Amino acid sequence: MNRFFSSFLSPARRGMLFLSSGTTLAQLIMIGSVLVLVQFYSPEHFGIFALFGAVSAVGATIAGARYEMAVVIPETESEALNLVKLAVGISLGLAAVLLVLMPLGILVVGDVIGDGMTWLFCVLTPLNIWLMHAILTLNQWVNRCRRYPVLAKAAVLQALAINTVSLLLGGWALGAAGLMIGAIAGRVITLGFILRLGLAPGELGAILGAGISDLRPIARRFANHPRHLMPSTLVGTLSMQVPVLMLSNCFGAAVTGYYSMASRFITLPTIMISSAIGEVYRERISVRFREYGQFRSLFVRMLAALVTIAVVPFAAMYWLAPDLFATMLGPEWSDATDYAQIMIVAAFFQFVLTPLDKGAVIVGATRFVFFWQLSRLVLSLGIFATVYFAELSVFTTLWLIVGASTFAYLINCIANYHFSGGRPA
Repeated sequence: MNRFFSSFLSPARRGMLFLSSGTTLAQLIMIGSVLVLVQFYSPEHFGIFALFGAVSAVGATIAGARYEMAVVIPETESEALNLVKLAVGISLGLAAVLLVLMPLGILVVGDVIGDGMTWLFCVLTPLNIWLMHAILTLNQWVNRCRRYPVLAKAAVLQALAINTVSLLLGGWALGAAGLMIGAIAGRVITLGFILRLGLAPGELGAILGAGISDLRPIARRFANHPRHLMPSTLVGTLSMQVPVLMLSNCFGAAVTGYYSMASRFITLPTIMISSAIGEVYRERISVRFREYGQFRSLFVRMLAALVTIAVVPFAAMYWLAPDLFATMLGPEWSDATDYAQIMIVAAFFQFVLTPLDKGAVIVGATRFVFFWQLSRLVLSLGIFATVYFAELSVFTTLWLIVGASTFAYLINCIANYHFSGGRPA
């Protein structure tokens, strides 16, 4: 194991530690800010904001037709820059379409969040989707160039900006609007930072200067991303957001707020840190795959390292979470403490297995990704239907969600171990 860490922390591979450290600091900022935010925002406010985030996450998934995920693959920088413009341009078009469809959105969400907040929800959601996608796409370019300090600083800046604005607006008693506007403002600041420091001289000009004739060949070359990867990622994101939609529909905004708060402390930090590790892992295995046609040894060493890192912290969190949450959040959020302990079980498997799911895309197994994500969505919708018709309790619902998530991640890990040996049959 020591041999693995010494090799993995070589100069070419230090990005994972640097980036995960920045992401960890960003999450500590998020958690620390929440302790103050709960003084200004109620569980209902956080429930509406959770729905805002869920809809935005689904939209950002399809915003650029997943061309952004191909940025690290081309051998030439010009092709990669063209992919950046292609993805951001498509997402801008989607945001414009969503704004035109705003009246329909008001009809859909009006009963869930209330008439007073509906119009603002529907106006800010398209903008939030575009900002999320633009930051994601530029981060792919920065990751390709191995400018890991910029990625780490951007993660910290985004956490600081979003929570600072949300706290300032909380003093004006704006309710859920303060949280939504805070998210928008923080992402605008982060996007400006990445454009200023994440791109070398001439790179922004190359992106803006690319014409339609430059984009068509690269769009055709990576057509499998919108054809297979986009649908699979969409259904995967939907399956992840089903709990928020289900809790909002079946149990109301307050319960959704409790779930959202537990997610802020447990699920979101886990996913963000593991995703940061996974992005560096994806870049490394893409190089290894181009050179050797397989990356089995790197997969096994990464799995062993992640399990070793995760066991003790997650076990401690499971036993200490109830007392810590009760002390930090206060009696109004007591239900969130119980939710968090349940969600820690799923968070452990997410942390260990999420970084390893990049191999399927690298070897071109996009159809597997689609059918795996589709199976997750069907399973999640099945849970939704069961909860709705059987009128199950919140805690039973959460255990069903955890069990389904853990099972899906284990299946995905086994498949990606197979893919790490080379191209799928």
